Amino acid sequence: MTTKPNTIAESTDSQVVHLELVSDTPTLAAAVSALDAIKDTILHDQPIYFDQVHQLTSALKNVNVYVEDMQIPIFELLKIPDLKRNVEIWTEIKNNNHNNYHDLTYLPPIIAKILANEIGDFFDFERLTTLSAAAAKHLSIHEGILCLNRITSLTDEAAKHLSAHQRTVQLFELKNISDIAIGHFANRNTTIQLDVPEKIQKRIETYQKHHSK
Repeated sequence: MTTKPNTIAESTDSQVVHLELVSDTPTLAAAVSALDAIKDTILHDQPIYFDQVHQLTSALKNVNVYVEDMQIPIFELLKIPDLKRNVEIWTEIKNNNHNNYHDLTYLPPIIAKILANEIGDFFDFERLTTLSAAAAKHLSIHEGILCLNRITSLTDEAAKHLSAHQRTVQLFELKNISDIAIGHFANRNTTIQLDVPEKIQKRIETYQKHHSK
């Protein structure tokens, strides 16, 4: 198997996922520079300092790769369970086949946008455990029932977007959200039905009580 320059191939016995680095960007140049500095340190038999490692990891956090024409941060990519299956489903969705969306374990914003604009009244993301703010923003325009029952935490920005949903959002496993996110849900669109665990619901009600006019 051969790959073209700036590509990484993740493979199994039967499948290959090609990941192309987003090249010619300051973030990639910073990562290469930090790696070269560590390499020179090793070659000259010098100690590697924490600051050098920190610079490298910080730079890598901002490096993106192309997967099926979508840019994904490389650190996020490494966390995606069953990447190959996700890539297959992303391709299906972009080709107007949405039958397997419920098997996604990672939802890129562009895929969320495609799905949210479909007529479907009920979306059940059975295996999705994380949701970015960008993906949540697209899902917020969906006008049906949105089931995100494997999500255990949300960022403040993601909660803000979901609070703008027009109908029903289910988050039965939600555990970790900040007081700011609680405020977003407390001040949500009055048309939204929000289904959350009792502990989260009590925090929302307490916030509403203390901030009522």
